Amino acid sequence: MRSLALHMFLQEYDQLDEPAMLGLLRELLQQMHIALSEEDVLAALRERSGLIVGPGIYSFTHKSIAEYLVAEAVLQGDQQDASGHRIDRFSLFEHRADDRWNTVIFLWAGLAPVADVELFIDECIKARALVLGYGILYDQYERIPVEIRRRLLLESISGKRMRIPWVQDSFWIASHPSSMPIDHLCIPSFGLRGLAPHTSFLSLLVQAGSDGTLEWSDCINAKGKLRELLWMVSVRQCRIVDEWKACLRAYPKGCSSAAWLYWIAEAIFSRTVQKELTLDLGDLIEAYKESCPLGRGLISIALISNGLELVLEEYPRQQQPNYEGLVQILKSLPKSGDDAVIHDWLLGTRKWSLAMKRGLGNDIGDLLAVFVEEMEKLVAVGALERDMTYERAISFVKELQARREALHLS
Repeated sequence: MRSLALHMFLQEYDQLDEPAMLGLLRELLQQMHIALSEEDVLAALRERSGLIVGPGIYSFTHKSIAEYLVAEAVLQGDQQDASGHRIDRFSLFEHRADDRWNTVIFLWAGLAPVADVELFIDECIKARALVLGYGILYDQYERIPVEIRRRLLLESISGKRMRIPWVQDSFWIASHPSSMPIDHLCIPSFGLRGLAPHTSFLSLLVQAGSDGTLEWSDCINAKGKLRELLWMVSVRQCRIVDEWKACLRAYPKGCSSAAWLYWIAEAIFSRTVQKELTLDLGDLIEAYKESCPLGRGLISIALISNGLELVLEEYPRQQQPNYEGLVQILKSLPKSGDDAVIHDWLLGTRKWSLAMKRGLGNDIGDLLAVFVEEMEKLVAVGALERDMTYERAISFVKELQARREALHLS
């Protein structure tokens, strides 16, 4: 069956008529020194294997079955093409740019020993076939030991010159003033080949960052877009506050600096109150103030926006409202105040676009007013206590409203 699949694949046949199929089987049986008639073998394969359909016109029941058998043939390495060229890992590499071989390559990677997969990825990186090499690494991620994953990733991150096929994708989502779209927050990535669609180098870095394969300190020699992409992954992981502070200071500079600073604050505070991170919200706020002095005036806005995302039914992040996380935000709000208000952003809270979990956003109106209204509703139904924590937080938000109105009148 492997020989049959390989022959049809190499000849680019999806199907064969009966005479051609019988002729191919006759040839294969002679090569294998099997003294059976091709008619009997074809009938047995059709009726008992469940892998091919006929009679009249013969084909595999599904294209992926033939591709899997070809991948097995590559793994065994005991067959040749019409010119006598051995079909093995090396011939597979020669076909790396041929889309017809894509599924075969990934099926082979799932069957092959890890050492062979590592060598194949290495060769892809050396040949600048990063889309394929890192696509295989992403696909076989769990099989490959962490030290090998780390080495393979550092091949591109280490600062060596590599022709990387960057693609501009603006999908870094954060809440923002409706009058100030921030879809210019863009650190390019590039797509990866695979069996599943829509995988990217960013997805691979996120996985490597979340399990500790890569850390921010690994980008010491990285430059340009690679450094910024690793920064984006590292700044959201935040296992150790001191390392996070070093990462914070390297945020992308330029015309969108304030937007990036806001994105960091909202993302990290949200992950903390959602218990995706184990660090203390107050510690993170102080680290942010120290490391991002230009963004100090954004902290309270980010916290208020996070609070609304926890409780508004239109923007659910979980099945039940996260009141515990909301209390953390209420406790932190009065301590988040700072004189270094970013005027455009505070004024922008008059009409606010709240980011949803799925990456969409909608205008909710006045951020500060809606926050106070929603907190009052929660007190009315007994979900929150009207205690000192609550009163201080609401007073703080009302003071922000007053400052905003003063700015607006001036």
